[in-house]
Amino acid sequence: MKRRVSILVACVLFILTITTSSFAASSISKDMTVEYSGGKKTVKTVWIDLNDPTIRLDIVCANNKVGTTDSLKDIANLAKDDQTKVLAAINGTYFNAYSDMQPSGTLISEGEVLHVTNSGTVFGIDGGNDFSIVPLSIKIEGSINDSWVWPNNWYAWNINQIFTESSSSVIFTPEYGTKTPVHKMTSIVVDNHIVTKISSGQVNIPSEGFVLVTGDNSQISKFQVGYSADYKITYNENDYDGATTDQPLSWNNIRSGVGAGPLLLKDSKIAVNAKKEGFTEEKITVSKATRSFIGITNKNQLVIGVVDGVTVNEMAEIAKKLGLTDAMCLDGGASSGLLYNDTYLYKPGRDLSNAVVITQLKNAPVRLQLNGKEIYFDKDPYIEASSNRTLVPMRKIFETLGASVSWASDSTITAVKGDITIKLKVDSDIATVNGVEYKLECPAVLRKGRTFVPLRFITEQFGGNVEMKDGIIRLNIY
Repeated sequence: MKRRVSILVACVLFILTITTSSFAASSISKDMTVEYSGGKKTVKTVWIDLNDPTIRLDIVCANNKVGTTDSLKDIANLAKDDQTKVLAAINGTYFNAYSDMQPSGTLISEGEVLHVTNSGTVFGIDGGNDFSIVPLSIKIEGSINDSWVWPNNWYAWNINQIFTESSSSVIFTPEYGTKTPVHKMTSIVVDNHIVTKISSGQVNIPSEGFVLVTGDNSQISKFQVGYSADYKITYNENDYDGATTDQPLSWNNIRSGVGAGPLLLKDSKIAVNAKKEGFTEEKITVSKATRSFIGITNKNQLVIGVVDGVTVNEMAEIAKKLGLTDAMCLDGGASSGLLYNDTYLYKPGRDLSNAVVITQLKNAPVRLQLNGKEIYFDKDPYIEASSNRTLVPMRKIFETLGASVSWASDSTITAVKGDITIKLKVDSDIATVNGVEYKLECPAVLRKGRTFVPLRFITEQFGGNVEMKDGIIRLNIY
C-alpha cells in the first residue's frame, strides 16, 4: 500500500515558508504558505515519518466511548501511558454535534471496528505503518457454533449505532459503554464468545464480549444460551453508487481507520467528487470553510493539517502543492483542530467525538516473520514478563500457520491443522495436543479484546520452530 509514485512539484507555483518549527523524533510541525488558484493560504501542518516502526496512529473516542465528546487535547491524552508518548492529534470523523453526539463515519481502533458508515472515504493504516485511502464498504457477518452459513449465520446493520427501527440488528461493544441504549427489542449477550443471556430491553455489555440488539425474530430464534457466537468484518470496495463491488480489500491487518471525506487526491491527481460520495450539504460540497485533512507522500510521510476558508476543490489543490499523493478531508468547520506536543496549533471551536492521535512507543514493537515474510497484527504481540514468552493474537497466528480455530461453550479454544489438534483454555496453563496434556510456561490470556496465545508452543506443535535473530522473532514452518 506504500505509495511509489514520483511527483514533480513546480517550484514556480509552490512557495514554502516555515514560520514555526517544533521537533520530536520522527515528527515536525510547519506553518506552510501555499500559492493556489485562489491566492495564498497558510496551512498548519504536522509531518510524521511512518518509516519509524515506533510510530503509531491511533483512533481515540472521547472518554474512550462512542457517542460522547471532549476536548481534542483530553482525547489525545487518553493515548498516553508510561510506554507511549503523544506526538500530535487532529479531529477525526463527522458526528452529530447538535444532537446525540453519535459519529457519522467509520471508526476502526486497535483492529476493532467501532462504527460503520458505507459512504465517504476511509483511510486505514496497518501494523507495518502502510497507509491507504479507499472507498470502503464494510459487511458485518455473524456465526453460531462456529458455523458461518445458513441456518446458523446472522448479520448486523452497524456497530455502536442507535437505531429505532424494530427490524434493526446492531452490535454494541464495550467501547459504547457499560450498558446498551434503552430499547424495547431483544438483547443477546455474548461474553467470551458464549451466549450468556437473552432478554428484552437494556442490558450490561460484557467487557470481553458484545451485545446484539435486534427486533428481527428470524435472527433471535437462532440463538440459545450456551451457544458460541462470533462476528467478523468483511471489507470491500464501495462503488459510491449504492452498491458494494465484488472487489475485496485486504484490510484484515488494519489497526486504525477513519471514514470521512471527501477524497482530495488519488495517485497524485485531484479526485474530488463529493456528491458521488454521498455528501449533500453545501458547506462540504461547495462553500468555503475551515478544512482539516490527512494524507501521505511518496516517501511514506504522513501529513495532517488545517487551513481556513477554502472550498473542497481548493483544499485538493493545496494538498497537491504540499506534495501529497493521496489525501482526504476529515471533519471540518468548528471541529477542525490540530495539536502538536500538547500545544494547539489550531484549537477546535467545540468538543469532539473522536480524534486521530499520533503516538510514539518508547520501545520498538515485537517483530515477527514467517519463513522470511513479515507478519503484521492489528494488535501488537507482547512479551509476558514472568515467563519471558511471546504472546500473539490467537486468530491471526492460527490463520498464518494454516490452522482453523473454534470456540466451545466452555471457552475451550480448538486449533486444527491436518492431523494435529491443539486445545487451550484462557487463563489455564494446561493444553492438550491430540489428547496429550502439556504444561504451558504461560497460559492463553484475554487482553484488549483479543485472545493471546503462547507463540513458541503453538508454532512448535504445528511442526515449526522459533528463533530470535537481529531483533526479529522468526517462525520457520516446513
